[in-house]
Amino acid sequence: MMKSKFKREMLGSLTKDDGEVITDPDDILKETHNFYRRLFKKEDHDDGEQQERLTEEALNLLKTQVGEEENRRISQQPDMEELERIMNLLPSDKAPGLDGITSEVVRENWELIKVDCQQMIEAFWGDGKLTSKTKKGVVKLIPKTDDKSKLKDWIPISLAGISYKLVRIGRTCQLSKVSS
Repeated sequence: MMKSKFKREMLGSLTKDDGEVITDPDDILKETHNFYRRLFKKEDHDDGEQQERLTEEALNLLKTQVGEEENRRISQQPDMEELERIMNLLPSDKAPGLDGITSEVVRENWELIKVDCQQMIEAFWGDGKLTSKTKKGVVKLIPKTDDKSKLKDWIPISLAGISYKLVRIGRTCQLSKVSS
């Protein structure tokens, strides 16, 4: 089913910046890759003074140190009560990632899945690494206009899985304890 859905959502043709229309799926994929690579390319900064100022500002932010007690608090693995608060912070009405699970599904089935979620969080807190499945996401292109022939008329959004969202919100909550 995934293959047929993927095929159904593929672009049939694409108009390049030079006006050439391409229809070969491999060419469309290459052009899409190149378009977004150019769009999000790191720009060179000629203004050395501005770069130096930004570097100095960043270093000043990094100089903030946390005390032993704060470090213990932000390093502590969330207990079940904290995990439930994290689950309730998941945004509603958002598209699911590759796992197909929405926050509404998590909330409706929390009693059934909370132990599994806690084990996943414990694994992350144990070694600080996300599994390859957890790190995977999907970039979906959403049309900005009725003209869907040019890539500049599409908005890319990233769809992350529910496990990643739980870990991200959990870490954000813990780190916000330092700044508050």
